[in-house]
Amino acid sequence: MRGHIPNRTCVGCRRVCLAAELVRLRAPDGLLQVSGASASAGRGVWVHPQAACVAAAVKARAFARTLRRALVVPESGELTVAVMQTFAQGTK
Repeated sequence: MRGHIPNRTCVGCRRVCLAAELVRLRAPDGLLQVSGASASAGRGVWVHPQAACVAAAVKARAFARTLRRALVVPESGELTVAVMQTFAQGTK
């Protein structure tokens, strides 16, 4: 029997995917940042490691709405690079 496989929703494209296909972000101090492996507690948002999904989430203000707080969101390009780097490190 297989164990539970968690699904999450990308805040950019709104597709439901396996959590392993997405990157988790948090804003513990009001600054949106990619969640590290040890910082898994608390409310988070999930996004695909693709520029289109990150840009769509920034444009729609989905990060602040999902986290239910005012946020300082890095520029879309910087955030995309951070998300893609984190995903690449996690898949090794």
